[in-house]
Amino acid sequence: MKRLLLLLIITIIIGTLTSYADVYIIKKKDGSIIVTNIYYPHLFKNANHIKVLRENKNKKLPVVKNKEIDKLLKTVAKEYNIDYHLLLAIAKVESNFKHNSMSHKGAIGLMQLMPETAKRFGIKNPYDLYQNIIGAARYLKYLLNLFHNNIILATAAYNAGENNVIKYKGIPPYKETKKYVNQVISLYKKYKLNEKVL
Repeated sequence: MKRLLLLLIITIIIGTLTSYADVYIIKKKDGSIIVTNIYYPHLFKNANHIKVLRENKNKKLPVVKNKEIDKLLKTVAKEYNIDYHLLLAIAKVESNFKHNSMSHKGAIGLMQLMPETAKRFGIKNPYDLYQNIIGAARYLKYLLNLFHNNIILATAAYNAGENNVIKYKGIPPYKETKKYVNQVISLYKKYKLNEKVL
């Protein structure tokens, strides 16, 4: 009876989740089962068995319109006293304004927040668009304060971590970070001149 009830519950959950993305059925080592449509690296690492139900390609993922993203970026930038154009440039480079983006390293959403960064800055659900932007703004504000409002160093730290910027006393000698800083600063200057991308 319990097994039948469990299967019924899983079926209902899957029916809901498969409208939007792949569904992962994870059996943990202690025998418990987790059903989710979100890739959680730590769950997969500690799983005993994983089953993946692929997304129904006939159904489209919900898309957040650029106007909504733009409005949220402006709202959060004002709330945390951060240059909106800088936040906009970071969002563009990080995810190309794709709010449901997920990197192979586990970075989440529009602003590509790492789970530990989200937790560090009090974000409970980094998959939520608004919380994702708030987490990025809190982190960026922290970095700007740490590096005395040096946008270049704060941008480098957003990509490579503040410890690496401190260690190398400037932009770390990483090809990815150098490219990232150039892209963000270039876009930032264009946005300041009112060149619209959104």
